Order: sequence, then structure tokens, then C-alpha cells
Amino acid sequence: MTVAWVLIVWRNSLYPAVESAAQSGKIVDALLPILDWLGLPLEVLHDLLRKGAHVIEFTVLGMMGTFFLAQWSGPLWQKGLRGVELSGVVALMDETIQLYIPGRGSLVSDVWVDIAGAVIGAATAVLIYWLLHRHKQT
Repeated sequence: MTVAWVLIVWRNSLYPAVESAAQSGKIVDALLPILDWLGLPLEVLHDLLRKGAHVIEFTVLGMMGTFFLAQWSGPLWQKGLRGVELSGVVALMDETIQLYIPGRGSLVSDVWVDIAGAVIGAATAVLIYWLLHRHKQT
């Protein structure tokens, strides 16, 4: 499942800028009433949406990678760290893919956003694993 998720992340990077913007635009259009209610400019929502997509993709990847690694021996915190490292490599490759897609570019800030999402996911997975393991012992 982890490999399938990585392929989904990379597939999203293969869309040319026009298609990627159109996908984001559909979601922005659906959220326009909320945007108007909050009084925020359209650009803010568009940027939040795009960065939020990065965070969500890599939160899921961080969780999946950590759960995958949890089956081997070793300290739990180390498995979470390895899940983040795995996600970081995927993020670097993801941004490299975008260098070769028409209208797309590679941003170091996106790698950091991806890693932040992976940290959230790995920490969540470690917490869930610890709680489940603790519950089994009591």
C-alpha cells in the first residue's frame, strides 16, 4: 500500500501546470462561499489548498511508512524517524519530477511542507501504535 501511495503522489506531479491548476480551481470554486464569508482573497485560498494537498499527501505517507516499518524490531521512535526519512526521499524525487513537466517547477519550500506533513503522519502513527501496544499490555 505504501508503494501504491508513493505512485499516487508522483502521478499528481506528472500533471502539467494547466491541468494541476484546473484541479485546484475546481476545489476553490466549491469553497468560494466560505472564502467570501471569511473575507479572504482568492489567492490565499488557492495557496492554502495547494500546500494543504502537500501536507495531506505526506501525512498519509508518513503514517503508512511508519506502520510499515513498525513490524521490524527496534525502538518505536526510530521507526517514526525512518518513516519521515522515507517520505523526505519521496518528496525530493517528487520535486525533481516536476522539473521536467511543462509549466511546473521545483520548490525547496514544497519539500519542507512535505516533510512537515510526514512528521505529522509519523508522529500520529507512533502514537497510535504506542496506544494500541500499551492497551494490549494492560
